[in-house]
Amino acid sequence: MEIIHYPDPILRRKGAVIREITAEVAERAHEMLELLVEAKGVGLAAPQVGWSAQLCVINPAPEDRSREMVCVNPVLAAAEGEEVSDEGCLSFPELRGNIPRFARITCRWYDLD
Repeated sequence: MEIIHYPDPILRRKGAVIREITAEVAERAHEMLELLVEAKGVGLAAPQVGWSAQLCVINPAPEDRSREMVCVNPVLAAAEGEEVSDEGCLSFPELRGNIPRFARITCRWYDLD
């Protein structure tokens, strides 16, 4: 598994809904978590590894692997406010910038269990 870089068209394609959490889905998610650690990132979406699916892995504190999350079919339920912070993207390795984001969000997703 490797990180896909822009301008690969899979990065613009909407991922497919995951209908069943199978052993293959769990295995791919765990591979993505390992890749996230290797890349020293905080988040990685399935299309960024060439998998057109609605799944992402997140670790807001990379030094603490107990905070890792796998989000299957995530949905943004509510958002408010705005803040700007310096960010990068693993699919755009040479690019960083001040990115506006919502200050607070509520999301729903399934985990692997």
